[in-house]
Order: sequence, then C-alpha cells, then structure tokens
Amino acid sequence: MNKDIAILGGLALLAFVVGGSIFFFGLKTTNTSLPVSVIAQGTNASVLTRSNYVIKNESDWQQFKTLFDGTSGSPLPTIDFSKEQALAVFAGAEPTGGYRIEVSKITDSTQKRTIDVTISTPGPHCTVTQAQTSPYEIVVVPATSLPLMHVDTTKVSSCQ
Repeated sequence: MNKDIAILGGLALLAFVVGGSIFFFGLKTTNTSLPVSVIAQGTNASVLTRSNYVIKNESDWQQFKTLFDGTSGSPLPTIDFSKEQALAVFAGAEPTGGYRIEVSKITDSTQKRTIDVTISTPGPHCTVTQAQTSPYEIVVVPATSLPLMHVDTTKVSSCQ
C-alpha cells in the first residue's frame, strides 16, 4: 500500500514539474523562414476583390494563367509543382494609384504555413494617379502540405 502511494505521489510530482515547465516556458515550436521568388507584380489585375490563391498543380496553374495572362504584359513562367507552388495575392480594386500588395514573409511551423501580406496605401501627402488600380503579386515558394494561414498588415506610405 505504501509502495502504491509512493508511486502515485511520484507520478503527481512529475506531472506537476512537466506541467509547470510548459506553463512557464511554453512549448517550443520552430518557425522556419522560407525563400520567396516574385514572378509577377503590378497594379492592373483583373481580380477586383481582396483575394489569395494557392496553386499546387499544373492544371490549376493553366486555369489561373487564363485568368491572369492578359494583365501581366508577359507570360507567366513554368513551375515545377513537384517542388514548388505559387501564391497569388490581390488587393482588389482601389480608387487611385499608390496602393501595393506584397508577400513580405513566409514561415513554416510544425502545424501551419503563415503568409505575411503587406498592403501599402498612399498617405495624405502622396501624389497618386487618379485612376482605379488593382494591385497584385504572384510568388513561387517551396511546396507544402501544411495548412495555410495569412496575416494582413496595412502600411500607410508617408510620401514626404
């Protein structure tokens, strides 16, 4: 009986120490920053709403290219989908020039891939084109099966 109590007491102490360590120090997750290659960007996309696309195979890429090729001025490149995937971010229709969208950083953790997107808007002192624009950027990144998450950050340009 005393042996059972000692074993239970030891297990309780171990659980307390492990739980306390996790509470105070947190679970360590490694975030790995990934290389990003920009293959197209501009301000005249045919996609007029704030949208993100992930393209993981040749069939989807060909379909996406028919939506997009008319606005880029040059054909989009071939992608090796066994190693890479394309991400496309669209800011949507904006009332003037001076807007921009970019994939600023991509990180992988053990549970997800996070895409940080920066949307730049013109400040009050900026001289901008008085025409509707629709900014976009298309990048190629290493392929993953992780779920994707995006974080949008808006930055106002000072233009002074």
